[in-house]
Amino acid sequence: MELLARRAKIMPDAAEAPTPPPDLAQAGDAAVGQWAQTVAGQLGIGAEPVESSLADVEAMVRYAAPAILRLPRTGNGSAAPPRFLALLAGGRRLALLGPDANVRRVRPQAVRDALSRPLVAPWLEAADQLLAEAGVAEVRRERARLALLQEQFSSERIGGGWLLRLSPGASLWQQARHERLCIRC
Repeated sequence: MELLARRAKIMPDAAEAPTPPPDLAQAGDAAVGQWAQTVAGQLGIGAEPVESSLADVEAMVRYAAPAILRLPRTGNGSAAPPRFLALLAGGRRLALLGPDANVRRVRPQAVRDALSRPLVAPWLEAADQLLAEAGVAEVRRERARLALLQEQFSSERIGGGWLLRLSPGASLWQQARHERLCIRC
């Protein structure tokens, strides 16, 4: 979080993140969420919880930056350690900040798929079979599959993570500068 906040230029220079407790990787989602809020407070930034519907998750990742997005747990369920994406910049090609501090560019659809996979995976085969039986052309199946799944899971919430922002106590001048609202800032 500290590296992402520094790269996004939303954090005071003097702030430094505390070391996470050794048992945080085994802690539940609520404990990880509490830790993220604690770290953000100590860094002097805001961390607003975020989640989305399946239909809106791609738009969320395009416009959420900077953000920390929690990837769904895989494998042993709650025994698996939490995994995160550090979203530095959005748009048509997302900029993800890796653990080595290098920026990697990915398509928003790849992040959408990673966030929604546990929810939709059991239904993919049935959706593909339905589309094949309905005679939907191969070139249109991906879009049709997405529309079917979005309708099926319209009430389900996806993701989880935090939008990182300037501290709510930041001055109006700092807010305007960060949002590039003034010409000579």
